[in-house]
Amino acid sequence: MQEEPVDKTKHWGDLEEEEEEEEEEEEEEEEMEEEELEDGIQSVDSLSRYCYFTILFSCLYIMMVAWTF
Repeated sequence: MQEEPVDKTKHWGDLEEEEEEEEEEEEEEEEMEEEELEDGIQSVDSLSRYCYFTILFSCLYIMMVAWTF
């Protein structure tokens, strides 16, 4: 794997700052991806709960109607 050529016209301090900025950007991207994943998990969890209670109450309603006959 080849390393990128180093621009020797820049001062080493400038290169370190660029590397720090790149690392910060990567960390921000990772945090955003984690947040998106958490949002997706929460929405699936909410949908699952909604379906569970819909089925539960439907069954209870059917049982109640059947009991009255």
